[in-house]
Amino acid sequence: MATGTGTGTAGTGTTKEILKVKFIDGSSKTLALDCNTTIESFFRTIVERIGLQKKDCFSLFEKNEDFENYVDLNDKPTEIIKKWKNKDANYFLFKKRVFLLEDEEELQDPVARELIFKQAVYCVITGEYPFPAEDAIRLAAYQIIASDIAPRSLSNSLPNFVPQPVFSSRKPSEWEQLILRQHESLPTTVKEQAQLEYIKLAKNSPFYGMTFFACKSLNSRITPSKVIIGVNFEGIRIFKTKNKELMSEHLYTDISSWSSSASSQPIFAFEFGNLIDPTRYSFETKYAQAIAATIQMYIDILVKMLKNGDEEEQSEASATSETTEGAQ
Repeated sequence: MATGTGTGTAGTGTTKEILKVKFIDGSSKTLALDCNTTIESFFRTIVERIGLQKKDCFSLFEKNEDFENYVDLNDKPTEIIKKWKNKDANYFLFKKRVFLLEDEEELQDPVARELIFKQAVYCVITGEYPFPAEDAIRLAAYQIIASDIAPRSLSNSLPNFVPQPVFSSRKPSEWEQLILRQHESLPTTVKEQAQLEYIKLAKNSPFYGMTFFACKSLNSRITPSKVIIGVNFEGIRIFKTKNKELMSEHLYTDISSWSSSASSQPIFAFEFGNLIDPTRYSFETKYAQAIAATIQMYIDILVKMLKNGDEEEQSEASATSETTEGAQ
């Protein structure tokens, strides 16, 4: 169950909502919150409970069987819960939201590394990050060490180690034999190092760190009408729904504007190309605001990184100038 019943808090008369927040591997934490608790406060409490130090790239999501959406920090969990028609099917999900090229510092945090590893495993197993059988075998071998399980127990949980899209290509006994053989040849038996190696391999997927949104194209230039929009730190990509075949890509440096509407027919749109006569793509999707928010998030991060880089260059130039003057 995602939520429990409200109970009075002794001495205050404030009604508390008992809420479970889930993680990508199915585990959960139970917390109590009142009607004044914001998502930001809720997020902070979760971070403290799990001991996460590098928290900036993680977020809370509202999720059910066919819907997943980032929740704003100013929203209140209790207000969101009131809109849930089925509290058993809806829940809050805590996971990594921002993926950047430079993540070495983040991966030094053991809690962050564990969460990122488990999210990578989920995306590999579900096929969100597609890999051929050969790569899947190596990933599974590292997963055995990274998950700290006994190799002999692999046969009992094989579907948790082999990607769903390729599982039927071999017999279970063959998968087990190949994975165990690969496991024996790995250069490390250390859990932490195996997690880093798994994440490194997962990054080879062109879809690594990309957030996907199902949309209906309103552009005659794009066929078929149903497409998937992918957003990451580089820009926007448009894929075919069936096999995620890339149809077009648009870097942030080429995008001049984007917008979203929250009407009964939510629309996400962006313009790119010539500033005088740009090309405009529009999409009907319930994720319109989430797409726009995700793009804005990456833009803000990239601008901040550029600003910090300029400040560092100015500091280095100033230090060099002072050194030169001192030498004279």
